[in-house]
Amino acid sequence: MNIKMIGFALAAIGMVLIFIATPNMIKIIPGLNQLDPSIIKYIIITGIICVGMGIILVMSTAEGKKHAYHHKTKMGEEVPIFHNKEIIGYRITK
Repeated sequence: MNIKMIGFALAAIGMVLIFIATPNMIKIIPGLNQLDPSIIKYIIITGIICVGMGIILVMSTAEGKKHAYHHKTKMGEEVPIFHNKEIIGYRITK
């Protein structure tokens, strides 16, 4: 499974946990209104941590803009040749 997909899933789980711990949902879902308020706070904190970890996983696997022009070949990596801000060709580095 792709790390980016794990990050999205983790963020989604965190958002669901935060959504479940809202006061309106506590009244609707049976059993949650009997929980201690400190447990609800832990559910919210766990949701926030899950969302944060999911965002970190998604952002850590994202490629930066500086890698957009690089292409790997069997002979090496193609690197663009710039003239001012225009790409005029590519060269292969090993």
